[in-house]
Amino acid sequence: MQKITYEFNDGSTQTITVTDEFYKQYQELVRQEKRNHWRETRRHISLNYLNDSGIDFADKVIDPCTQFIQKEQNIKIKHLLSQLNNKQKTLLYQVVFENKSLHEIARETGISHQAL
Repeated sequence: MQKITYEFNDGSTQTITVTDEFYKQYQELVRQEKRNHWRETRRHISLNYLNDSGIDFADKVIDPCTQFIQKEQNIKIKHLLSQLNNKQKTLLYQVVFENKSLHEIARETGISHQAL
């Protein structure tokens, strides 16, 4: 006598005792199923399967127009940042990267919100 354990989708399991002959037939069916699955999927893997496995393929194709606009915006941003004085750069850093509000910064520095 052999035991076969089946796991259900909800995670619960059921173990049954079967004859040796039935167990051999069951094992052969399991092997056939695995071979068929391998034969069907060996040349292709779905993107959904890969995404479910934690592998993500980002869309790397950016049209030339979008690239040009991004490049122009970066040039403008660099130019504008170069015109800021150190106090303005510090304030910008606190707002953008430290996610502080102008009211918080005003309280910390002792300067009124309007002056900021």
